[in-house]
Amino acid sequence: MLFIAQDMREPRSCRKQADVLFVIESATSTGYEYFRYYILGFINDVIDQLNVDTGQTRVALSDAAQV
Repeated sequence: MLFIAQDMREPRSCRKQADVLFVIESATSTGYEYFRYYILGFINDVIDQLNVDTGQTRVALSDAAQV
C-alpha cells in the first residue's frame, strides 16, 4: 500500500536540495501492467512535485534486489 503525505498534493515552494531514491521490487508476479500503471505512475506523480529540472533534486531508481 502506498501513502502520500497531504503536503505533497498542495503546491509549495522549496529551495532545499534533496536526493530521492526509489527502491522498487521487480517481482514479475504482479505483471507488467500493474507495474507500469501503479508503480511508475506513483513515481511520476512524486517526481512531478520535485524541483528536478532546476537541479535542486536528484532522483534515482534501484531494484530492491540490488540494494
